[in-house]
Amino acid sequence: AAVAACLSDLNTEVRLAALSAFASVVPFGGYDHLHDILQCFGSSEDVNTKVLEVVSKILGRGDLRAIELIASQLESDSGYMRQAAILILPGLITRNSVEGVGAIAARLAHPNHKVREAAMEALVQSIPADDDVSLEAIAELLDHDLDEVKQCAVHVLGRLGESSRSNSDSCHTPGEARDGDG
Repeated sequence: AAVAACLSDLNTEVRLAALSAFASVVPFGGYDHLHDILQCFGSSEDVNTKVLEVVSKILGRGDLRAIELIASQLESDSGYMRQAAILILPGLITRNSVEGVGAIAARLAHPNHKVREAAMEALVQSIPADDDVSLEAIAELLDHDLDEVKQCAVHVLGRLGESSRSNSDSCHTPGEARDGDG
């Protein structure tokens, strides 16, 4: 409890020490102080890096409970909390994780546009452009009842398509012919 209180200390060095202490004592899957740890995000670049390190140590890749807990931070009033979630989720989502993608995609129907924007960015950062199963889960949102959700799905698919094209383009040297280039 005393260490948890140090997470909100005004001194950056104290917060870093508290985060290091949590990294060594919080067990894998230890969710009890997750919100306290995330609250440190945004105070400095060093603290942000340490928060991400601690969270990646205690949360398991593919752990749906962890994904849901972090995805819920996309709904936070704090821009720092939303940013932390955007940075953490790609480390938790596994390929073909329809449930994980769904936990994030559920926020696309949120009435607050900042939450929808954060969810879109989290999806773009979390889904590899060649993950057909996850892409199909996003494509299914094109049939959603809410226009906002459809628009968000189009945006996510478009950004992932751009990412895919730029990755395939980067495999060619300038002037090298690609299929269909003539």
